[in-house]
Amino acid sequence: ARGTEIGGQSQIGPGQRVVGGIGVAQADAVHEEECHSHPRMVPVFAAFASCYKRAPMSLTQPASFPEHGSTHGVHLRDGRLAGSPGPEAPAFAARGALYCVYPRAFSPRGTLAAVVPQLDRIAALGASALWLLPIHPIGLRARKGSLGSPYAIRDYRAVNPEYGTREDLEALVAAAHARGLKVILDLVVNHAAPDHSLVLERASRALCDADGNPTRRVSDWSDIVDWRFDDAFVVEHLLVSALGWIEAGIDGFRCDVAGMVPLEFWNELRRRMGPERFLLAEWQDAAHHEHAFHASYDWQLYRALRDVALGEKYALAVGAALRSWQENFPRNAVPLRFVENHDEPRAMAVMGRERLPANLAVAFLSGGLPLIYNGQEAGASHRPSLFEREPVDWHGLEGDLPRLHADLVARAVAWGPGPVSLVETDRPAAVVAFTRKTLAGHGAVVANLGRHAETVEVSLPARFAQVNGTGTHEGGALHLAPGEAWIGETQ
Repeated sequence: ARGTEIGGQSQIGPGQRVVGGIGVAQADAVHEEECHSHPRMVPVFAAFASCYKRAPMSLTQPASFPEHGSTHGVHLRDGRLAGSPGPEAPAFAARGALYCVYPRAFSPRGTLAAVVPQLDRIAALGASALWLLPIHPIGLRARKGSLGSPYAIRDYRAVNPEYGTREDLEALVAAAHARGLKVILDLVVNHAAPDHSLVLERASRALCDADGNPTRRVSDWSDIVDWRFDDAFVVEHLLVSALGWIEAGIDGFRCDVAGMVPLEFWNELRRRMGPERFLLAEWQDAAHHEHAFHASYDWQLYRALRDVALGEKYALAVGAALRSWQENFPRNAVPLRFVENHDEPRAMAVMGRERLPANLAVAFLSGGLPLIYNGQEAGASHRPSLFEREPVDWHGLEGDLPRLHADLVARAVAWGPGPVSLVETDRPAAVVAFTRKTLAGHGAVVANLGRHAETVEVSLPARFAQVNGTGTHEGGALHLAPGEAWIGETQ
């Protein structure tokens, strides 16, 4: 979530056992300090904090940090949670796609207000929710680039003046809600800017090095410091900050590097904000879905699609990734499925226009929550920097990619969520095939992810009518161009 290759070494040892909780009288003092130390705190946060005069939590600092390579952020827990239900996602997660807006890059103006005129177009793609990359003021100390990363947050309770005002955010949320779109914010609680007021007041609230200087566990993230979750004041500040936005009408959060934050924090956030607000983890850990999270990134599927596109793996890896989610995650866990995001190269740069349709069909029709990153639907090939202003090139909106995205999202909604059943083919190096139960019957996808045309023998379990073309299929050969997907439904 930092716009660079994740790496570095942990600068702390394994998580320490700490004494949790403080007295109620001390809790009142914490909240008093909270309000007095932030005189410009917007009223909703001050009022909300006063309602939560409880003993703040003191948590064990996690030793987890991002790993290099294909296993980064993936923790399957040996399949022991596959039989559990997990929290049930809000209805909107099965009603369309999640559309990600990076406000700085979304328009030449780079403001929240500039998003409003595009909401009808976003809704027409089949989106059911907006995810806004962090909207808060950015730190000045150790800033990267001329504008700094939105993930180096200086104040969780304010709106970045570069993007506009709190009233601009409220207007965007109201306009989205009027169109049936939910709005979730990016919640970044593992770390903050070095000049966050809590760190300036007391350096020990952040992870510190041997000399007592605030630091972080990932060396490349030089514009942030990690919070100490064994500091009860920090934990309560983060919880109240998040809950204040819920109170203000936000519908949930995408939770940055969720696995670097103690699981107890997320469980407590879920307990306080209730079951209906959406939580998406930027991680892939089955344990997140026991109590807290509705959805997680399906990193395994994305990396498999990417590696096949780059010629580094066979299409068998895609089937293995689909099977892995089903064999290891709770039943209600929703996989976020995507071909690009703000941290990864653009799909057009990796897969190219020719092979994009097959990759989108697999990602969007395999039973998860489809993600569209702003500009993806226009075929943008440049990933905007997190540190500078680089507006998205929208010229591709005049082509056929918006319709391709909209049609696949509409098909995903019509099919509903659910697991896939993999189907064997005689071209496993290039072609992946699966069927799945839909809301009205069964669907089938046969996708050529390879670089060459394929004539593939596939035996489907029923007679399927092609819905992205003409004809039927129940056995025999299919002729697929590179990047072509055959999509069918039972008659």
